[in-house]
Amino acid sequence: MKRIFIGLACLVGMLNAGEVSIDAYGASYHLTKEEAYYNAPKSIGSSNGQWVFNPGIGLNYDFREKGEMGFSAYTQLGYFQDCADYPFYFAGIGVKYRNYIYGSDHLFWSAQIAGAVAEAEDWTTVGEYNEAQRDISYGRTTVFLPVGGISLGYQFENKNFLKYSLTYVPQNDDAGGTAGTDLLFMWITFGF
Repeated sequence: MKRIFIGLACLVGMLNAGEVSIDAYGASYHLTKEEAYYNAPKSIGSSNGQWVFNPGIGLNYDFREKGEMGFSAYTQLGYFQDCADYPFYFAGIGVKYRNYIYGSDHLFWSAQIAGAVAEAEDWTTVGEYNEAQRDISYGRTTVFLPVGGISLGYQFENKNFLKYSLTYVPQNDDAGGTAGTDLLFMWITFGF
């Protein structure tokens, strides 16, 4: 999967039309607290695993002309550390709609849906939702994940942009990073 990630990143770099953007992954929120990993290594504050810091980086290629609004196809590659601190790699393709917020020439919103293939650790938690809970790994697995999200952003005069994204990932018990509960992921993207 790492070779695929590197190969696709090189392919995207060779394309000269469209928009390239880089994601800086940040946090996840587990919608069902009792299904979160209580002892998540990167739990944020006193959330007991409901909010988790998931550092990572992603690369996107949007097939629209730079700065254009409307519908477009896009590809996405990414890596982040899941809630038990295992590496989570994914590649996906989807469609998004982007438009200016009414009356603005710079502020925009977008909505996107995609399908992704992920290579991740298959892990589960053992024990009740408390301090004694721990994770057990069953090795690596490959899964399909449908995702959907919304973004708010600012487009600069040179058509580069900065945006904040919120993405919903439904529960998928075949990979530890998406098992037990539906998730919301949050990150910042710089496009050029």
